Amino acid sequence: MHITPEHISLFKFATQQSSTNNLVTNVLRLKAECKTHKQIASILGISSSYVNHIITTVRKQSKLIN
Repeated sequence: MHITPEHISLFKFATQQSSTNNLVTNVLRLKAECKTHKQIASILGISSSYVNHIITTVRKQSKLIN
């Protein structure tokens, strides 16, 4: 099998998308469990401002869909 730089780029993108989707899913699941942004950040090892950004972005996107 011949692996080109394009294959590598596509694989990296797919991996990044998957991990991003998992992060968003975990943030929303923890938020649904009534965890605070600081608790979510501590559990997932990310900043609370990033948790806030994820939740805000999801809210905005859900308003656009509805």
